[in-house]
Amino acid sequence: MRRNHCWTVSISCLAFLWTSFLGIQLSASGLPPIIRGATSKNGQFLVVASLELGPEEQGGARAILSETLEVNVRETFANTKGKLTAPNTYFQSDFGWKVHLPSQPGFLAPWPIISDDGSILALVGVSPPVLGQTLLAIYKRKGKEGILLRNYKVDNLWNLKPGEEKMSGYVDGTPEWFDDGVFSFTDDGAALLYIDKKHGSLQFSLEDGAVTKL
Repeated sequence: MRRNHCWTVSISCLAFLWTSFLGIQLSASGLPPIIRGATSKNGQFLVVASLELGPEEQGGARAILSETLEVNVRETFANTKGKLTAPNTYFQSDFGWKVHLPSQPGFLAPWPIISDDGSILALVGVSPPVLGQTLLAIYKRKGKEGILLRNYKVDNLWNLKPGEEKMSGYVDGTPEWFDDGVFSFTDDGAALLYIDKKHGSLQFSLEDGAVTKL
């Protein structure tokens, strides 16, 4: 059974994927890591995930009851009376913002990507392309909170062809939906890019959430 403190469904739920579309090979492998924090590319912002977990179940797994992600800002001590000189990088939350994820049972939490200006938080679902599963959600800062710009499922990302709705089960070794691609922000910060030469590259507008196939 695929269980961990991250965002997806377990094999006991009989989740399915489009193997004809992605050409996935089924095999056994290690579980995805638990991601509790990530920095922006320029190191100016740190997003930290706080999870509320349920009681331990059989095998040691604990379901996620709720999750909050907090975007913190790098502290330079430029406007403070005292300054700590140390070989560390410090972050503070006074000028940051938060995202409270809707409650949804599960054992997997999304992996965060934060933009260099700290205004966009993309949450990548740690999941194969399962029917109905949210694969990507983009949040945009509004004051001290993050508002959902848009979330995406597999049929929002690629045009399925006849026969690609055929489904079969997956196991621990099934690749995540993003395994063949690379995420990045455009230089002007107007879009999130997902470059995937195998399945098709995508551009996500950070203004309205529209998807453009590249």
